[in-house]
Amino acid sequence: MREAPSVKLQDPRLQERRALLVAGLLRRHYTPETLNDIPAQWQQLPFGKIPSQLGHMAYGIISDLNEAAGTFDYLAGVEVSGVSTAVADLTYVKIPAQKYAIFCHRAHVSKLRETMAAIWHEWLPSSHCIASHPTAGAPQMVEYYGENFDPQTGLGDIEVWLPLQP
Repeated sequence: MREAPSVKLQDPRLQERRALLVAGLLRRHYTPETLNDIPAQWQQLPFGKIPSQLGHMAYGIISDLNEAAGTFDYLAGVEVSGVSTAVADLTYVKIPAQKYAIFCHRAHVSKLRETMAAIWHEWLPSSHCIASHPTAGAPQMVEYYGENFDPQTGLGDIEVWLPLQP
């Protein structure tokens, strides 16, 4: 996340989003050296087989971000209607209802880091918005992969949600 941004961001839409419960396999810690392991985490997610899964959307939850060190925790998951004990390795994250700056990402998923860097280093400092300061483990950014996202091509409906202070 520390790399220099090289994308041109479009203005985000500012939107209140409802609360979500996301279930995924083990939250993992990443460093600049291990970032390329994120796709393998997604491949392990039993998409469509998680009890009480809602819809065909997926979420990448970024928390405990240390911008200076370039480290963060990441959870690949789906929205669920409730907690289940049917799959033992699931981790649950509650995302509160709140206001977000929502950025559309129209490029290949491999360019997502560039969009995030542009958000943190260009848009946020020049905006009148203030990023939310979540408690430990709460999302600092959310990747949203909509129903039109194609994991085979890496293209489609991708958004980056930045939680904002009220």
